[in-house]
Amino acid sequence: MSSSSKPTVATLKAEIDELRQLVQSLNTEISGLKMTLLNESSSSSTTTAAPAKVVKEKKAKKERDLNAPKKPLTGYMLFAKEERPKVVESNPEMKFTEIGREIGIRWKALSAEQQAKYKENKVEENKE
Repeated sequence: MSSSSKPTVATLKAEIDELRQLVQSLNTEISGLKMTLLNESSSSSTTTAAPAKVVKEKKAKKERDLNAPKKPLTGYMLFAKEERPKVVESNPEMKFTEIGREIGIRWKALSAEQQAKYKENKVEENKE
C-alpha cells in the first residue's frame, strides 16, 4: 500500500478480522496460563503454611463523664419530638421506621422559615 492512497473498507475489515483473531488467540493463551498457575498454586498450597494474621491491639475506651452536659438537640430533633405523637395518633399501626420516614417527609415539606423557627428554638432551649 502506498503512503498517499487511502485504505479501502475491505482492507480495513480484513485488518479488523486479523486483529480479532489475534485477540482471541491471546485470550486463549492467557486462560491456559491462568489454569497452569492455579494448578501449581493448589498443589503447592497444601505443603506451605498459611501466613499468620496480624493482631492489632485494641484501644482503651475513654472514660465518659456521666455528669457532663449532653449535646443540644438539633432543630430537626426538636421538630421530631413535637411531631412524633401527632404521627402516631393519626397512624397507630405504623412501624417505627415508617414513623421516622413520615417525620422526615414532613420536615422536608416545611419551608425554610418554618425550619428556622425550630433551629431558633434550639438556641433558646440550650440557654435554659
